[in-house]
Amino acid sequence: MNNEIMDILNKLDRGSISSKKALKLINKIDFDKRTLRTKSSKLKITIVDGDEGKKLRLPAMPFWFVKGLANMGLGVAKFIAKRSNYKDKESLKYLDMAKEFDLSGIFNELKNCEPCDIVDVIDGSNGDKVKISIL
Repeated sequence: MNNEIMDILNKLDRGSISSKKALKLINKIDFDKRTLRTKSSKLKITIVDGDEGKKLRLPAMPFWFVKGLANMGLGVAKFIAKRSNYKDKESLKYLDMAKEFDLSGIFNELKNCEPCDIVDVIDGSNGDKVKISIL
């Protein structure tokens, strides 16, 4: 199925067929529901301390929840930074940059991905592990 679509798109790219013809050909393809990819909707984090054997496994959290937590954290950090007696110019600069940070765009892109591991790091010296997956 994917090869058929790629062939059609290559023909379209070369100018061998029109966009209308490409759409007709793609619409004629019989899509098997089992082969359609599923979209991601949750984030799962697992951390293992190799030295002590401790594991932290956060439950799978919906993207809207993670996004809300992140936005809340940024809001609290900005609030505290404005009212703090200690004014670190470098930190304030990064907090100002965070105002423009678009978490919605990041999570929209993650939603369009198939479930996979986006971070899978193992420290060979002591066995520490960090794994972040989208489900």
